Amino acid sequence: MDPIGDKPLKKRRKAVINSKDCLGCRNCYLNCRRKVIGHKKNFLGGHCFINEDRCTGCGNCLKMCINKCISLTEINSD
Repeated sequence: MDPIGDKPLKKRRKAVINSKDCLGCRNCYLNCRRKVIGHKKNFLGGHCFINEDRCTGCGNCLKMCINKCISLTEINSD
């Protein structure tokens, strides 16, 4: 419930990538329908990251990750 009123808080999901476990394969990057995933290159190949402000939490990237380093978290929004 809303701490001020009596309406329930809306729950929203977003994806989070554990960059330490990311292999940089870019499967999530290539299959994100909203194009909110980026890839940062480095001397070891790189890793992917998510623009969490634009992520809708659809979970498509979660299905495409071969290393299972993406998770969905719930956030409260008003």
